[in-house]
Amino acid sequence: MHVTVIRPLLQIVGPNTEDARFAWFWLRVADGGTVWLPEDARLHAGPCQLAFSGDVAQAIVKAATHLPSGGYAVYNVGQPELWTYEEYIHALAKAAGMTVDICYAPREILNQSPFAVNGVYRLPLPYRVAFDVRAAELALELTWTPMDHWIEETGTWMSQSYKDAAPEWYALRPLEREWSLQ
Repeated sequence: MHVTVIRPLLQIVGPNTEDARFAWFWLRVADGGTVWLPEDARLHAGPCQLAFSGDVAQAIVKAATHLPSGGYAVYNVGQPELWTYEEYIHALAKAAGMTVDICYAPREILNQSPFAVNGVYRLPLPYRVAFDVRAAELALELTWTPMDHWIEETGTWMSQSYKDAAPEWYALRPLEREWSLQ
């Protein structure tokens, strides 16, 4: 018996995924308002490492015909690229044809802002661990989609087909757009 385990990274994004983390940033960039990040995100801003749904599907298909040596294999599947959140947000803006203003404020201030929910400014910050995806790349002969390509593809889908264009967590965005650090 042969067993291959595919472990996609903690966030799978792409067309038809309706991933709230991608949407959180995409909707803010697309509306042209400021994107607020906690001050501590400057020091702990990465890595921003995601899994593109097309690459995950490619890995599953290739794993179905791959016989691992020793009968068992486990592969992390996702982007080999590591970006800061500023780089990620700027890539989203480029794909959207927008410019973006990224501002920082102390987390305590953001948590007291009128757009915080129950005293917490909910921001999908990165995990502080980078995942090695090289074993999957080599064993399964994967070719990763460059991050800026799938951001553009996913952003186009979000703009044209996103079914939940005004999610509940986005309801306070007008207050966030008007807010400034005093």
